[in-house]
Amino acid sequence: MGKKYVMALTGFFLVFFALAHMLGNL
Repeated sequence: MGKKYVMALTGFFLVFFALAHMLGNL
C-alpha cells in the first residue's frame, strides 16, 4: 500500500470515467 498503488487506482478510474463519458455521448 503506497503512493504507486493509489496513483494506479486513480489513473484507472480516470480512464474508466473518460471511456464511460465517451460511450455515453455516442
